[in-house]
Amino acid sequence: MRVAVRVLRRLGCVAQRRKAGNEVGMKFARLCMPALVLAALCGCAENGSESVSDGSSAAVEASGDSGEQEIFGVTVPDGDAQKLRVAEEIRATDPCGFFDQDRIGEVGRIDVLGPTYSLSECEIGFLQYDRREFLSHLTIEMDTPPPEAGEPTRQIAGEAITVDTNSSGDCSYKVPMRFAVKPSSSGQVPDVEEVPTVAYAKVSSAAVSPAELGCQLVEETVASIVDAFREQRIPRRDQSVADVPLADRSPCELLPHMPNEYTVIKFDAGTAPYECNVTFEAASSQAAFNADRVMIDLRLSRAETALEPFGNQTLGQVAGVPALIGVRDPVANEEPRCSVHIPVGPTIDASLPDNPKSDRSHWQSRVTVGIWSVCRVTDVLGPIAVKVFGAAA
Repeated sequence: MRVAVRVLRRLGCVAQRRKAGNEVGMKFARLCMPALVLAALCGCAENGSESVSDGSSAAVEASGDSGEQEIFGVTVPDGDAQKLRVAEEIRATDPCGFFDQDRIGEVGRIDVLGPTYSLSECEIGFLQYDRREFLSHLTIEMDTPPPEAGEPTRQIAGEAITVDTNSSGDCSYKVPMRFAVKPSSSGQVPDVEEVPTVAYAKVSSAAVSPAELGCQLVEETVASIVDAFREQRIPRRDQSVADVPLADRSPCELLPHMPNEYTVIKFDAGTAPYECNVTFEAASSQAAFNADRVMIDLRLSRAETALEPFGNQTLGQVAGVPALIGVRDPVANEEPRCSVHIPVGPTIDASLPDNPKSDRSHWQSRVTVGIWSVCRVTDVLGPIAVKVFGAAA
């Protein structure tokens, strides 16, 4: 487990300090295995120049009566467009706004508020009044797998809420987030069926004493989420109680800047708010391949370790800013494959100003954009990412 945590941190997946067991294992598999699988691809990047926009929302255009829409310059079926709109709604939602800080303040002094593991998460850390050290935690994660068949449920605020039996800590529930997005008008089957249109948030507690108090606070937070969606009082990023730069942005904003010789032919649509996976093909029949993929994501890394190389990554520069770059050993008759990881935007500090803890770096994170594809694609998109999301400050 310690090895897994070190790997998570080096990959830019900030391991939660308070969680262990199945929780870390599951998060590792869901969020970090793609990075491990593609670590052999690594990244190479060169400076590039192109005029780019930095819009934070997807441009959605209907394509007549064909049952298709254009998102980020890619035409997708209505069903898949609905999933991408759900992902956009998640990015626009402030998970910290679901917490009742007055209620939690009755239990302890709030020292931490904000994301510590992923952009789609908010953690509230509080020092219970009967303690001198060791924070208690409540966490809301808006990008979590849907419930599995047979998992138990419990009635909270008039809704059957799934009990997350695979989570460590005091209590954990999966709450449906039913955003008011329009259903598909064409009835066309989405390209990717295994990702539900209804997204789920996981609410959990850890290190609360007694554990029953942690469960009570979790259930109160679950009720707050259910009521917020029922009454359409969803907290928004533009009125966030925690400053989280780039949390409203999509990695798919890079797609309109794909090299001209490549055409995106398939959008692997899903509700994951900070992942972007597409299949593209070369326009020229002389290309060494017919179709390939590009994977782009935005993730949190600990600020102090965001540029530590892992595996065969090396520390270099992309568009004049530090980055982790590398390249897979070439294979006969295949394009060279690369990856690049670039810290972007300002440092995120989840520690509140009045937190007396001296080591604030423990709670400081940085957004990293990761790109995996053939090198000619990463060479172009790497510098564009710096322009679109801003160099690390």
